[in-house]
Amino acid sequence: MHFVRGTGKEHFETVTYGVHDGASMRASNTYITELDGVELPIPLSRHMIVSRHLDAPGVLLILLSALFSKGVNITDLQLAKRGTTGYALLGIDSAPSDLPALLKTLGPTYYEARLLSLAPEVDTE
Repeated sequence: MHFVRGTGKEHFETVTYGVHDGASMRASNTYITELDGVELPIPLSRHMIVSRHLDAPGVLLILLSALFSKGVNITDLQLAKRGTTGYALLGIDSAPSDLPALLKTLGPTYYEARLLSLAPEVDTE
């Protein structure tokens, strides 16, 4: 299943997705389950932001403030860490055309911050 199209597909080693059954999972049943071996179970959204950043107080606020400045609504958020590296995977309801450029300006505490978009033929409902 080819579903990633956009600025992020070449920057992360693996993005694992799958169908899960369980009381805690939503009706869509299609989730990203891990990123580079780090568990980040989150339902697929048409637009997603993935980041790898310094795991320190206030760093995630930089990303959230940048998204707020563009009027981006976050529908899902999953966080994880490995050592001093933090990971964030966000489902968003829209992706302004200047969002990829904005993500490049988050500063040195962000090792990667990319927009992922689902292919139009994939339905998350």
